[in-house]
Parts: sequence; C-alpha cells; structure tokens
Amino acid sequence: MRILTDNDLSIKNQEVRDLLGQYGVKFGTSTMYYPQGNNQAKATNKTLLKMLSKTIVDNQKDWAKNLSETLWAYRTMIKKSTQATPYSLVYGQEAVLLVEIKVVSARIATIIDKKIRPEDLDDLLANKLKAVDEVRDRAAEKQDKYKQALAINFNRPLRPRSFNEGDKVLKTTLNVTQGISAENFAPT
Repeated sequence: MRILTDNDLSIKNQEVRDLLGQYGVKFGTSTMYYPQGNNQAKATNKTLLKMLSKTIVDNQKDWAKNLSETLWAYRTMIKKSTQATPYSLVYGQEAVLLVEIKVVSARIATIIDKKIRPEDLDDLLANKLKAVDEVRDRAAEKQDKYKQALAINFNRPLRPRSFNEGDKVLKTTLNVTQGISAENFAPT
C-alpha cells in the first residue's frame, strides 16, 4: 500500500514515516505540478469554508449538514477563470435545478416540446459527450488567459508609499499580528 500526499511539512516528519514503516506502507509526496501539491486544493477548501461559514450562523457543529448544499452551490457557480461551472465541465451541460422542474423554465420547456424519443436519447448524449472536449479546451484556454492577466498584474512594479506619524493605516486582526491561526469558521 502507498500513501501519496502534498508537500506539506506536517505530514513529512520522521515519526509519521516510522509509523507507516511499521505497517509496511510506502510514503510519497506529489510533484509541485499536481494541483493538490501546489495549494490549489487548499484554495478551493478556503472558498468552501467561507461559503460554509455564511450558512452556519447559529451552530458551527452543524457544518456537515450544510456541506452538500455548499458543494452544490460551488459546483454550479460560474468561475471567473474558466467562464464556466465545474459541473458543466464534468458533465457537458448545465445542472437542472429543482426549481426549474417545479416551475417549468424556458430551458426545460424546450426539452419537453422536442418530445425526444428514448431511442434518440443515446445519439443525443453521444453528441453532447463529443462536445464536452471542445468546451473543456475552450475553458482551458480562458483559464490560461486569466492566469497570464493575473501574472502581468502581479509582476507590475509597486508604487512607493511613505507614511508619516499620525497617518491612518489598516490594522490587522490580533491572530495575524501574533502569527496564530484562527479557527476555520472565525470571522476575518
């Protein structure tokens, strides 16, 4: 058996390696080009935590009950970098919300009006699957352009600023100044 993790230092310590060695488990780390290794997964989790913290106001222990709705909202939300939803990039079409079925939307009405026969459904789905690759390629191109624009903006030289005594500046929270990490659902 083998465990593959990101390049986080907390799990690469010798005690963990010794424990895994006792059970005959091989330990490996991912390359920096692997999304989970270069903090992309952590960025997604950070977004999910923000979304969850807005839904669990009263009791933070109920976060697991709201997780499925939060994931659904995340997956059906259009991302700025790709101009598409993660759901549409995986399945090749936008998600049909329950509201659209109860109160028949224009999209659902056109599907109903077409009166698609079950034998035609296979051909329709096959054509959609072929189109998915094109949609994914376009999304990848948009994401590359977005990353280039971010890089240009990030690498732009900073304007020098000078402060005098008595100037008003932004004060950070106590946990930032002391280097202490805040709880997951703590206010920022």
